[in-house]
Amino acid sequence: MVRTLTLKTVQKTGTLVFKLPGVPGAVYVEGKMLEPGSTPPQTLDIDVPGMREPGADASEAARLKTEKAAERDAAKAVKAEASIAKSQARLEKLQASAQKAADKAAAVAAKFASATAPVEAAPAEE
Repeated sequence: MVRTLTLKTVQKTGTLVFKLPGVPGAVYVEGKMLEPGSTPPQTLDIDVPGMREPGADASEAARLKTEKAAERDAAKAVKAEASIAKSQARLEKLQASAQKAADKAAAVAAKFASATAPVEAAPAEE
């Protein structure tokens, strides 16, 4: 596949920096490789066997990323369901404990009320 690199900069040392849009990295060409006094080319055509289009594997990477995210979300959902079940069990236990405490408090209050009720004195016999 033939690709066209464009001239990005000429460094102080005379090195030419060519860049392929959309691809990280650059190709460096020593200025000494050019004939003295010639102007550097604005584009450079290269043929690299096996070179792919930029972003050719992006769809595969996006699919893998989506699959991993789905797996993480499923694991989080399982954990959340387990946490909800534990919380429900804890809530039921606390409600039962609160009901027992309320029943006990009512029994103590009834006992106290009956113990402090005024006793009617029997009429004195004459």
